[in-house]
Amino acid sequence: MPFSAVRKILFTLLLFHSVAALCQNMQKSKWEFHFNVQSGKLIKIYDPFPENQFTGIIKGTVYRQTDGSSNWHHWQGYPSVGITAAMLYFHPDKILGTGIGLIPEMKYDFQFFNRKWYLHAGLGLAWFNRPYNPISNPENRVIGAPLVNMTCIGMETTGLIHHRCNWSAGISYTHCSNAHVAVPNIGANVVSIHVGLAFRSRQLVETEKKRDFEVNRINKIFPLIQLMAGVHEFPGTISPRDGLRYKKGGLCFGIEKIHTPFGRMNGHRSSTARILRGKYGFGINAYYDQALYQFMVTQDLFPAEKNSRTKAMNLAFYGTYEWLFGRFAFFVQGGIDVYAPGKEALNKIWNLSKSTLLDRHTSNKIGYKFYFNSPVLENPKARQRSARIFAALAVKANGGTADYLEFSIGASLVKIPVVNRSE
Repeated sequence: MPFSAVRKILFTLLLFHSVAALCQNMQKSKWEFHFNVQSGKLIKIYDPFPENQFTGIIKGTVYRQTDGSSNWHHWQGYPSVGITAAMLYFHPDKILGTGIGLIPEMKYDFQFFNRKWYLHAGLGLAWFNRPYNPISNPENRVIGAPLVNMTCIGMETTGLIHHRCNWSAGISYTHCSNAHVAVPNIGANVVSIHVGLAFRSRQLVETEKKRDFEVNRINKIFPLIQLMAGVHEFPGTISPRDGLRYKKGGLCFGIEKIHTPFGRMNGHRSSTARILRGKYGFGINAYYDQALYQFMVTQDLFPAEKNSRTKAMNLAFYGTYEWLFGRFAFFVQGGIDVYAPGKEALNKIWNLSKSTLLDRHTSNKIGYKFYFNSPVLENPKARQRSARIFAALAVKANGGTADYLEFSIGASLVKIPVVNRSE
């Protein structure tokens, strides 16, 4: 057996043993340890593409079921919060190598066709041992940097083996890319099926009946303003390589509304309401791309235009949803470009192989937010506060291709509502 394979097996056993030992000391809390094995294949989105016969992913996750100690536990339907350690192996691994990731995750349950299902998702970081290198590994155009973001989403169903042990089976999607901080950056997209086992520190009980809340509905729509900034290498997925990093920034104006699907509903809630609890909104993002402007000037992309700076701007209408967890939030955003002349001209002259309708006309994000002042659902006495200041970290993408890593600050101009809790 090759030494590299031995190291992978030892790492997996060490990971399993470490988390299992941790679970043994969690006798007074509702902790779960999940171990699953995934088998799938890279989605080929470029030609040529490195050979991949199959992709294997091994995951170990420690979850803790929320118990109502914070108000958002009830609002979110008592999800499980966890941290996942993952090992991703591409076969053959001569070009693509192996990755190790750490991902915070949330897990929700819902009913579908009279059966309980689980939806889990997370966004974290992964390290790869054989990223692109112009000298030692020039063929790896999939993983462009050693440290990349790792996004996971999956759905599964389970069955009882023992009152403290379940089997699980489902389907998963995993994405790894460097957020276009460096080129090449095709990114790894893996669709896989998985099977696994779940162990609990003690038998779980229905926590939903322990507490009941009356949440005042928020019927007002409120504004949002946000400043965005980041860096990326010049637009393009596989070329040019080893270029300069350019600044990119923008401004966002939007409207939002708190999503309160229920107050007290006779103890009953729909499966949809169990998942969708947070904020939804709409607005417009305005971006300015420094790299695109410099390319216009040097290459006379618009020779007849006097003010080419406006051609380096991008306007996009967006819709967004945000899951609230106290001061933290996880959000997704989808948008459509309504003004992007520079990007359209660039796609034409470069004739990029990945110039699909989605990549040319969509603008998407996924990321985290942190609110600096009192959360909407945690401090009833703070209801007179008129703004919630936040910082956000997100991966901005055009279609399925990362654009840049975005840092932003902003404010939601909303009054905090009253939350009455009855024991």
